[in-house]
Amino acid sequence: MSLVKSYRDVFDSGMPRNSFHDRLTRRMKARGMKVEGLLDAAREFDRDGYSESTLHSMYKGRREFQLRAMAAMIQGVGATTDEFPEYRLALIRYFLDDRVHGTDEAMANLELLASGHRFSLSMSEVKAIPIQGRTDSIRDGEQKGRKVQKRRGANPKRPNRDG
Repeated sequence: MSLVKSYRDVFDSGMPRNSFHDRLTRRMKARGMKVEGLLDAAREFDRDGYSESTLHSMYKGRREFQLRAMAAMIQGVGATTDEFPEYRLALIRYFLDDRVHGTDEAMANLELLASGHRFSLSMSEVKAIPIQGRTDSIRDGEQKGRKVQKRRGANPKRPNRDG
């Protein structure tokens, strides 16, 4: 079981799930921005990040906000991450995620957090966070491609009967 799952109830307590959405929406309205403008601005900030449809699903509440997407949307509305406590919560979860950092480093990060350490990442570091599932999808596709190539190599296509 990951540390994030173990401590999820601690991190989730007192934080309404839609508060990030509400803050984004208030910032968008203050700038006269529509959802499409937010998505365009977020994609402009992080071109290699989440797709527009995934960002839209997060904004609409159909998918959980991820740290990298949150940073892109915050940049998109012209705000700073310090204005969004939900981002800080996501950042702490990231540093405590033993699937990302390994158990030893996640435990060390937990000790740092307990001692009052304030975690931070630069925007370039946030953009370098791998998108969950993307690497697995690429790896699966590559494995399937190798299997097909191997099968074709062992079983070459039959020659054309006409020629």
